Amino acid sequence: MLVLLRDNNYVKKIKKWTDKLSKFLKKEIKKRMDIASSEYSLEFRHIGLNSILGELEKNLGSPVEIGVLCLITSKNKISTEIAKLINPFLLHFPLSAYAELPTFAFPFSPVHSDRGCVYEFAMNHILELDDPMDAFQIKISEI
Repeated sequence: MLVLLRDNNYVKKIKKWTDKLSKFLKKEIKKRMDIASSEYSLEFRHIGLNSILGELEKNLGSPVEIGVLCLITSKNKISTEIAKLINPFLLHFPLSAYAELPTFAFPFSPVHSDRGCVYEFAMNHILELDDPMDAFQIKISEI
């Protein structure tokens, strides 16, 4: 699922918003669907804010808008049902109990996109790095 945020208050507090939303959604999924959080994973990626390198990103800035990608993965076929449940919350979840309900944008409908089976690939060249530039050598030659 992908939702697009342009409200400056939410863009500035995107991590706080997705952390709070994630906790809320896990409670709702348990309450409404009786599914334990160990049965699925719910991950939010902030497209436009460190979505590739995450915490390793060195170039920090203030984006004007952010896409929030919600990935739901499960061992059985409950991911689609979870996506249908959390859809309105992803679109209208407020930062605080006293805030007006926000309205964000979904770029396509239906919001969820079934991706089928997920596979983990192991390759001989996987590197765990403290700094993403550790994998590269920089040579400067003066001619």
